[in-house]
Amino acid sequence: MPRPWLKILSCVVLAWTAVSAADEFEQLPAYKVGQSRTPLTAIEGKLVAALEAPNATFDARQFICRVLRQIGTDRSVPALAKWLTDPTTSHMARHALERMAGEKASAALRDALGKTTGALRIGMIGSVGVRKDAKAAGLLADLLTDKDAATVEAALKALGRIATPEALGALYRADVPSPRPWRPSRRIRFSAWPTRC
Repeated sequence: MPRPWLKILSCVVLAWTAVSAADEFEQLPAYKVGQSRTPLTAIEGKLVAALEAPNATFDARQFICRVLRQIGTDRSVPALAKWLTDPTTSHMARHALERMAGEKASAALRDALGKTTGALRIGMIGSVGVRKDAKAAGLLADLLTDKDAATVEAALKALGRIATPEALGALYRADVPSPRPWRPSRRIRFSAWPTRC
């Protein structure tokens, strides 16, 4: 049987947490850049908890992801990363992570890149390109030989956005069919591109 003192302690902790969160929220109107992020962190924590709630609706998760896209930090990354491989929620979670600063968000998108296929993977490719994630260059280079033309095209664009020596080297060496249907025999040979001045 549960011990009575443990129940009492749990109730005290929950009550203290609620009061603390309320106090932190009241500090929000006076927040200025450079001050403690405690009020912002309190809001983010509440949003993450709501996102992970088993009974959260699709609309609720969509709204939360939109807000986290603006205020999210590393604290939100694990919760958002869980939804990247789900076709229903991947788009909203990916867009939230795409705007977040920090290596954890980049790592989550790179990890999902290797766990998704089709349209979901193309979305991940676009996001790592938008973030100009240099660490994703090798993964994208490998996709230049993929059988799916849309995946190859997305990888080319992402590598162009990243534009590190490794990314540009992959483009320089690439030999992929032209996406133009009226010139099916033509091939794009990136090694023929002039070098940068």
